[in-house]
Amino acid sequence: MVCPELLAPGGTPAKAKLALAYGADAVYCGMNIFALRQRPGNFTYETLTETVNYAHALGKKVYVAMNVFAHNSHLKVIERALRKLRIIKPDALIISDAGVFSLVKDLAPEIPIHISTQASITNALGVQFWSKLGAARVILARELSLPEIKEIHEQFPNIEIETFIHGAQCMAYSGRCMLSAYLTDSRKANLGSCVNSCRWQYKEVVETQRPNEVITVEEDEFGTYIFNANDMCMIEDLTPLVETGIVSFKIEGRGRSEFYVARAIKAYREALGLVGDTSSAAERRLHELKELLLNSSPRDFDTGFFFGSPRQAVSKRTTAPTHKFVGQCLTRVDDQTARVLVKNEIYSGETVHVMTPHDDYEFKIDNIIKADSGEVIPAAYGGKQDEILLTLPKPVNEHMLLWLDETQRPKLVSGQFDPLK
Repeated sequence: MVCPELLAPGGTPAKAKLALAYGADAVYCGMNIFALRQRPGNFTYETLTETVNYAHALGKKVYVAMNVFAHNSHLKVIERALRKLRIIKPDALIISDAGVFSLVKDLAPEIPIHISTQASITNALGVQFWSKLGAARVILARELSLPEIKEIHEQFPNIEIETFIHGAQCMAYSGRCMLSAYLTDSRKANLGSCVNSCRWQYKEVVETQRPNEVITVEEDEFGTYIFNANDMCMIEDLTPLVETGIVSFKIEGRGRSEFYVARAIKAYREALGLVGDTSSAAERRLHELKELLLNSSPRDFDTGFFFGSPRQAVSKRTTAPTHKFVGQCLTRVDDQTARVLVKNEIYSGETVHVMTPHDDYEFKIDNIIKADSGEVIPAAYGGKQDEILLTLPKPVNEHMLLWLDETQRPKLVSGQFDPLK
C-alpha cells in the first residue's frame, strides 16, 4: 500500500515549520484576505514566501487556502493576490467558490487547484465535474462513508482524493452554517470569522408553539452542548482509509496550539508506520496514541461518518485538556540551556514533560531564570509573552515543546507550587 501524504494545519509561519519538523509532508495555510480561518497570525506575502522556500528545501509542500465564498467586493483583492502568488509558487490553492476557481484558471493557471471540503462534494459526478474543469484534487465532504469514498475512487482513479482524518467537526453540512452570523451580527462562518457558536453552552430554549413556556434542555452534569460535535479521530483506523485510495490525510487545526498540532502530527506519523500491522503490539500502541491525542483535546472523539451516519455524536464536555502546554523553545542558548516562551503557569520544583520530533522525556525543574534579567523566580505564567531560561538533562532541540499532566500535578499552596504534595 502507498502511504498517503500527511497534511498538517499551518495556522502561523511558526506552526507550519513546527508541523514539518514533526513529520508532516505538507502544510496548508491561509491569509486573512481569502481564507476561512481569519487569525492574527495568518500569513503575509513575505512570511508565505519564506515558508514555501523553507518547505521546498525539505522536499515538502505548502498549500494556500483561498476557500472564502467571495462576494463581488472580494474579487479585485483576490486578483491582486493571485498575481503575487504566481511569484511565490505555492504547491496548490484550495478553492471552494466557482468564481474564484475561474480567476485562478485565468490568472494563475500553472498553480494546481484543490477543491475545498466547503464545496460539499459527496458523489462521483461532483468529483468528475471539478476534474473536467481542471482541478487536480478534491477534498471530499466529511459526510461520506468509507464505502462511498472507495466507490468514488474506483470510478475515477486518476483524480486525487483528500479527506480529513482528525480534528474538529462542524455541526452543519461541510461548514455551511449561519449560526455565528446570526448570533454575532457580523462574524460569518463562510467568510472566515466563525465564533464557534455551536460550542457554547445552551441552557434554555423557548418552543414557538408554546411561546410563554420556557423548556430547559438537559443532558447531564457536563452541561448542555446540543450542537457541540465530537472531534474526529481516525488514528486506530488508518488501514481501511489507505485501502480506499485516498492520497492525502488532512488534520484540522489552524487555530489550535503548537502543542496540539505537533502532537497530532507526531502521533499520526507513527500510526502510518503501523498501517497493515495486525499484531496486538500495534493495536496497543495505536490505542496509546489515541489516548495521548484525547488528553490534548477539549472534546471527545468519534470516527465521523466513515463507518456510517453517527447518532447524537455530540461532545458532553468542552474543557481544558488534561495535558497542558506550558512552554515552547525559542532558541538554544547553549547545549543544555533553552530560551523558552511561557504558555501556561510553570513552577520551580515540578516535573515537566519534553516533546521533540524524535524524543520524549521528563525532568524536574531546578531553577526558572528570567531571560531578560537573569533573576531566579519561583514561577512563570503564560499570557504575557514571558521568556525564561531552563536547563535540560539532554541537548536542546529547537522544536522542543513542554507540557504537564494536570491530573498528576501536585497541589498548590497559597497560590504556589508545593513540591511536598
